[in-house]
Amino acid sequence: MKKYISNTILSDFTRDAELGGSFEKIKDYKLKAYPESIAYLKMYTPYFGMLKIEDTPVNLEKIDEILEKVRGYYELVATKGR
Repeated sequence: MKKYISNTILSDFTRDAELGGSFEKIKDYKLKAYPESIAYLKMYTPYFGMLKIEDTPVNLEKIDEILEKVRGYYELVATKGR
């Protein structure tokens, strides 16, 4: 249900932008995460479950699970023309 509601809201914003409403569609930008940021780490944590590193002081598989539960604000940088 959550996914359905999110997609519906996104569709409403997209439709509003296309019809010249209150929202503007931003084009030709690329998003990236700051290196060494939580957003950058979050991009790779789903793959940690594949790693088997002996004597690792942290449970690598739990890192992604914890970041999902935290539901923080992950900042990305938008750049145009690069």
